[in-house]
Amino acid sequence: MDYFHLSSLSAAVAKNLIKVESLLNDPRVFPANPLTEDQKALAQVKGRLEAVVAEQQASLNILSGTAQSDEANDLRSQRDLVPDDASGSQTPVYIPVTAPAALAKAVQATQQTEIGVAPTVLPIVAACR
Repeated sequence: MDYFHLSSLSAAVAKNLIKVESLLNDPRVFPANPLTEDQKALAQVKGRLEAVVAEQQASLNILSGTAQSDEANDLRSQRDLVPDDASGSQTPVYIPVTAPAALAKAVQATQQTEIGVAPTVLPIVAACR
């Protein structure tokens, strides 16, 4: 998956999460103090949906982090090669960027990497369009 697809996927997932969170926080949809059986059932559903949103946010962090790392590596590989010293050695064209701590925590929380998340997220993105 190239940077363009990855960044558009990240943007679509983020937009979808904003919509879902606004619905979950709407007191007309999910009242703060459920009175009827239907409202109590909705409160249980809201709890489950909030757990799904938390997992999707962690997945979004992985996707966004991967997109930003890819962009940084692309920029790094496109720069001019300048000799570092008189011996003629040059800066490397590609230097892998290690995952930051937040990205590593997100991978641990979801037990998924960006490669494993993409097939799961693509149908969601398609539905958002």
